[in-house]
This record gives sequence, C-alpha cells and structure tokens, in this order.
Amino acid sequence: MTNLESKVKAIEIISNIFFKIFNYFKKWKYTTYIKVISMLWIIFFLVCPDKAMYPFDRFKEKRELSKHTKKIESRQQIDRITHNELDLLMRKLESKRIVWAETHNGSQNLNGFSFLYLSIKFELIDSYETIELFNMFQAVPMSKYPFIGYLIDNGIWVGKLSELEVIDNKIFYTLTNDRPEYAGCEYLAAIYMKDCHSLLMVNFEKKENMSVKQIEYMISETAKNIEFNILS
Repeated sequence: MTNLESKVKAIEIISNIFFKIFNYFKKWKYTTYIKVISMLWIIFFLVCPDKAMYPFDRFKEKRELSKHTKKIESRQQIDRITHNELDLLMRKLESKRIVWAETHNGSQNLNGFSFLYLSIKFELIDSYETIELFNMFQAVPMSKYPFIGYLIDNGIWVGKLSELEVIDNKIFYTLTNDRPEYAGCEYLAAIYMKDCHSLLMVNFEKKENMSVKQIEYMISETAKNIEFNILS
C-alpha cells in the first residue's frame, strides 16, 4: 500500500467514526449534548489544564495585541498632528525654537508621593546654530525649574527672555544657550495645559506688528488643538 493510499484510508476511517458519533448524538436532546461536551472539557481541563486553556489564552493574546496596535496607531496619529501644529506655529512666529513637553510620574519618596518629571516630546529648531534642548530635558524634576511652577499657577507667560531671569535664572541661561547678551531681542511664550499635563514653549524674535495678545492667542489655539487630539 502506497503512502497516498494509507492517507486516504485513514481519512475514510476518521470520517466514518465522525459520522457514527454525529448520528449517535442526533438521538439526544440539545441540552444533553451540551452537558456531555462540558463534562468532556472539564475532564480534559483536569488532565491537561494548559492545553485546555490554550484557545482562551490565544484569544486573550490576540485581543491584547489588537488593543496595543490600536494604541500605537492612535499615538502615531496624535504625534503627526502635534508636529504639524507646532510646525505651523513656528512658521507664523518665525521662531528659533519650539518645544512641547509632557509631565509624568517618577520614583516615590518614603511617604509614597510620586516625584513629578518633565520630558520634551517634540522640539523644532530653526538652524544648527540653535542648541537642542531635547536630550537635556528628559525626566527632569519639575522642582528644578521654578518657571514651570509659575506656569502651572498662571497658565501663560509672554515676555522678553531678559525678564525671565528674575523668575528662573536656571531656565534663562538654558534657553539663551549661556549667552545672556542675546536675551534683549528674544522673546519667550509659554503655556501650561492642565488637562493633558503638557507644556508648550516658543522662543522667537518679536515682530513690531504683532502684539502680546496676538501671540498669546496663537500659542493658546495651538496648545488647545494639540490637547484636543491627545484627549479625544
């Protein structure tokens, strides 16, 4: 008997057994059939628990993978929208640097309170001469810079960089790239969005035909658009 003939013979035997079992169960009531299947599964579970739960585990894994994939796709879409909004604002203000940072929890103290940190998520700069802050502002304790606390309390700030030195000299020297002599002609606009716990900062040279109110409105609208996409 060839290999093909043996396979065909095996299929015929299995088919006959299947139809015999099927015809046997046809005489039973539907509820009896369910009880028998349930009993067989319980016995199988007691003998081989890992194999019995395999279909359920596979279903759970696929469901979690699907959720994870959707979260990644959603985050990627939010990132694209955020980048486009920041790029548009940068062009309008002709800014040197624009930063979107997000707050997050870190380690805890002995009383169980989490330390708050700030990390830059996006940074756009006008040229290679502008020093990037991205690597410097990763998991930075919020208590390090008093200006962040000022923003949380007041919401928005627009003014000359030279005026910022009074509030927070650390962030002042950081934003001026350790060249405070350039602070006289540069401005900073910053806003803290409490609902999404994020910070938007724009470093630029103020135009004569643009008022502080206009600048506040522009960065507020950009921050609101980004916040809406993050929370939606």
